[in-house]
Amino acid sequence: MDASPGPRAAAGEAGTDSVVQELLFRALATPPARSGHHHDDHVLPLTEPAARLLGRAPGTPVTVRVRRAGAPAVVIRTWPSEPEILRAVGAVLPQVPEVLLKGVDFTVLSHVEGTRPVLPSATDVAGLLAAVVQVRGSALPRLPAGRPGNHTDSQGFLRALAHQAEQQIRRPNWRRHGGLFVALGVPEDALLRFAEQVPAMTRRPYGLLHGDLHGGTLLVPASGAVPLTCVDWELAGYGDPLYDLAVHLVRMRYPEQRRREVVEAWEAAVRRVRPGAVAGLGKDLRHYVAFEYAQSLYAAVIRAARSLEDSFDRGRLETATADVHTALRRGAAALRLGRVPERAEIERVLFRRGVSSRLPPAPPVTVSSPGAGGPGGAETPSAGAGGARPGGSSSAGAGGVRPGGFVSAGGGGGRVGGVGWIPDRRVPEHPGFPHSAVLDALALEGAAPAGRVFKGAAHLNTVLRVPGTGFPVVVRREVTVVLRREPSFLSEHAVLAAIERSGAAVAAPRVLALGESHATDPAHRYRGDRFAVHTYEGGRDLGRRPEHPVHGLRPHEADCLVDQLAELTTVDYTEVDPVAGRSGFCDGRRSGFYDWLSGQLVALVAALPKESQQAARFLGLPDAPRLREILARHRVTGRDSALLHGDLNPWNLVRRDDGPALTLIDWELAVVGDPLYELVRHMHLTPTRPEIRDRMFRRWDDRLAPRFTKNWQEDWRVYRWIELVRSAYVDLDRLVTGTGLDAPNVRRALDSYGMTLAAATASLGLSPRRQAGPRLPPALARPTRPGGPGGPA
Repeated sequence: MDASPGPRAAAGEAGTDSVVQELLFRALATPPARSGHHHDDHVLPLTEPAARLLGRAPGTPVTVRVRRAGAPAVVIRTWPSEPEILRAVGAVLPQVPEVLLKGVDFTVLSHVEGTRPVLPSATDVAGLLAAVVQVRGSALPRLPAGRPGNHTDSQGFLRALAHQAEQQIRRPNWRRHGGLFVALGVPEDALLRFAEQVPAMTRRPYGLLHGDLHGGTLLVPASGAVPLTCVDWELAGYGDPLYDLAVHLVRMRYPEQRRREVVEAWEAAVRRVRPGAVAGLGKDLRHYVAFEYAQSLYAAVIRAARSLEDSFDRGRLETATADVHTALRRGAAALRLGRVPERAEIERVLFRRGVSSRLPPAPPVTVSSPGAGGPGGAETPSAGAGGARPGGSSSAGAGGVRPGGFVSAGGGGGRVGGVGWIPDRRVPEHPGFPHSAVLDALALEGAAPAGRVFKGAAHLNTVLRVPGTGFPVVVRREVTVVLRREPSFLSEHAVLAAIERSGAAVAAPRVLALGESHATDPAHRYRGDRFAVHTYEGGRDLGRRPEHPVHGLRPHEADCLVDQLAELTTVDYTEVDPVAGRSGFCDGRRSGFYDWLSGQLVALVAALPKESQQAARFLGLPDAPRLREILARHRVTGRDSALLHGDLNPWNLVRRDDGPALTLIDWELAVVGDPLYELVRHMHLTPTRPEIRDRMFRRWDDRLAPRFTKNWQEDWRVYRWIELVRSAYVDLDRLVTGTGLDAPNVRRALDSYGMTLAAATASLGLSPRRQAGPRLPPALARPTRPGGPGGPA
C-alpha cells in the first residue's frame, strides 16, 4: 500500500502549535466513530487549550476528519476542498458541520449529534433533497472549467459528468489497473463512448448537489431542528437535481416498491420549491441511473483489486468476485460492454491479479537469451512486465533460480508465488523457454498493464517480458464462455507446430508451452485454467501497441501476405488433419470443399438461438432449409487442398518493421481447404481497394501451382457471395446476443451491418424486410456508418 507520513498540522492556517498536535494525536488514538472509503471520523471532547484555540467551551465534542492514506481516486470531485464547500453550504442550510480548523490531511469540524437512520422515510429524504436543490450557484464556490455554461443544460451536465469520471477516475487508475479492466472486458474508451452517446434530455435548472446521499451520510439530528440532514459534503457539486436523486437510488439499492415511493415523494417535494427541476423526470432519470452504475463499476473493480493486495485468502477473493460481477452486470448496458463475464471467469482473472500483486520486486539483470522473435541468441537486459512487479525466472530446468529470478520448484511444472501449472505433454519443454520460465510468466500475468492485455471474442492475450528471456511472449487463454458460432476444427498448437516443422516462410507465432495453471494453496478453488504461451509477434518495443492494417493492406503488405499463402501450400496438412486428403474436399473433380462450407453455414443458421432466428426472419433472411436450397445452386471447381488460416481479418495481421511485413496470428479457426477461399475471405474481412485486390489475385495466380488456382476467375465471386451471407447471420446474432462486442473486428462489422444485410439479401435474390418487431435488437434501429469506423472502436 502507499506509504504516508500521516496527517499533520498546516504551517500557516493551523500552525504547528503543540495544542493542535495534541488534539490530532488524541484523535488518532480514539477509535473512529465512522470509517469511509476516503476518511475516518474521530469524535472527541475538546480539552481546555484546544477549546480556547477553537473558540468553544471545554468538553464540546468535535469531529476530527482524517483523510485515509493511499485511498484511490474513485469518485468525482467538483471542488478539491470539503471545508470550502462546508463554509458555503453552512451559510444557507441548517445542521451542516462548521469548519473549525483545517490542517494537512485532516479537518476539525463541529460535531452534529444524531443517529443513523436504518431506513429513512421517503418523505424525509425527499424533503432533504428539496432543501438542497434550492441552494443556487451564487452561494457556492466558483465552478471549475469544463462545466456547461448554460445552467439548465441537462444533456451537457451528464456529458460533463462522464468526462469528469474519465479524467478523475479512469485515467489516474489506468496505469495500475488498466490491464485488469481490459481482462474483464472494459475497454479504455468506454466512458468517452458513453459521453458521445448521451441522448437529448429535458432542460432543468441547476442547483446544489450533495453527490453521495446514502445511509452512511444521512443523520437524524438529536436537536430535532430538521427530521433529516446529511454530512460528508466532499463530493458536492452543482448541476441537474435529478442526478442527486439517481445517486441516492443507486447507493441505497431500494426494492422496487420503495424506489417508486422515494421517486414520487421527491417529485412532490421538489415541485413545491422548484417546479422546473422535475420536468422530464420519467424520461431522464434512467440516464443518470445508468451513468451512476457505469462510474460505480470503476470504483468496484479498483477497490476489489486493492483488497486482494491487503489479503489474498479465499473469503476475500469470493467477496471481490461478487462485487465485481455485480458491478459489471449493472454497468454493462451503459458502457455497452456486450457479454458480461461469468463469476468463474472473474474469479480466475482476480486470482491471477492477486498472485501478481504480491510478488516481491527483483532488479533487472543482463542475461544470455534468444534474440528477436524467439530462440536465437543475444544478450539483452531483463525487464519486468512493465507495470507488473518485476521478478526473474529460473534456470533452464524445472527447478532452481536463474539470475534475477523467482524461486520455483516442481518437476513437470512447479509453482511460484501461489500459482503452479501442469504441462500438456503434447508440447515438449522448449529449450529457449523452459518450464521454470513458464512459471514466471504465470506469476507476472495478472499485473500486466492495459497496453499489453488484448481481449478478443474468444481469447484473452497478455504480453510479457519474462526476466531471463530475451524475447517477449504472450500468455493466451480462452475465455470461460465462448459463444462462437464458427467452430474450431484443428488444434492451434498443432497447426503452429506443423508450420514450424515444415520450414515454410510463414511468419507465425511459435508455441512455447501448453498446460493448465492452478493455485498452490488448496484453500483456493483456482484450477484447470488452460493456457498457451506463444512468442509475441507485435514487435520488440512493448511500449507500442501492435499495428494492424485496419484500413487495408499497403502494396508491399499485400505481396507479403500472398507469398505466405503460397508458402502455406507446402505445409503437410496431414500432420494436423490426417483425413483431409480423403474427404473429397478438393480432389480435382468435385467441389467438395464448397459443399462442406455450405453445410457448415446451414448448420450455423439452424443452431442460432431462437431470438436470432426470429430477427433473421423479420429482416428477410431465409431459414436453414431454404438457405440450403439456395446454396446448392452453386458449384466451384475442384482444387487441391492446403492448410488455411481461416480468419485473416485485419486484427489477425500484425505489421512488422523488423522482418516480414506481416505476421499472421490467432490460428484457432485454421482448416484444410481451397486456397482460393482463404484469399477471398480475407478480402471480405479487410477493406480492399480494387487495385490491391487485382494485385493480390495476379500475384496469387503467379505464385501458387496451377493445381491450387485453376478456374479461380470463375469461382472467386461464389466464395465472396457465401461470405456476405455468412456475415449477415453471424453479425445479426452478435447484435441480438451482444456476443464478442469487446473485439474490435466485431464492433466494426456491426457498425456496417445495414450495408451487409442489404448486400446479402440482394445476392440471395431476396428483398430485405425492415419490419418493426418487439424482438428486434435496438441496434438495428440505429443508422450505420458505411464501411464502419475504419478502425478499432
